[in-house]
Amino acid sequence: MSARAGSLKDGLGAFRARADKLLVGALGAHLLLCLVVAALTDSWGPALGVGVPAFLVPLLISRSASGQLVSRIAVACAAMVFAALIIHQTRGVIEAHFGIFALLAFGQLLGFVGVLIALPASAVLLVAIRRAFQTYRASGLYEDVKLGSAIGS
Repeated sequence: MSARAGSLKDGLGAFRARADKLLVGALGAHLLLCLVVAALTDSWGPALGVGVPAFLVPLLISRSASGQLVSRIAVACAAMVFAALIIHQTRGVIEAHFGIFALLAFGQLLGFVGVLIALPASAVLLVAIRRAFQTYRASGLYEDVKLGSAIGS
């Protein structure tokens, strides 16, 4: 193997190891979110029984095999477990599903950077849509449409 190929391989391994640390940190944020949701919905059993192992397993794997394929697979599986756990804890609220679609869409469009900005961007978009809908419902325009449909029937 040439010196250049060896340095490229070392650089990629270092990048993957940093990515593992970052993504395990994101899993930690997901665990924290699950614990907050557990406090709000009284779903401590799933949060502790599923969430804690879903965080600890990739953490231990990434510490022992940093930058390796097994570490990336463990983190990806844990991310899906957390997505399912949050949906379960919120009893299927549609906004919980929206986060998964945002991760997939932004990841496809923008790659790794897209995955990092997906949830904050989708949360801002969801709040903007909700606020626009609430403004519409509070406006006279909504009352006119509602009154018109009642008169027409």
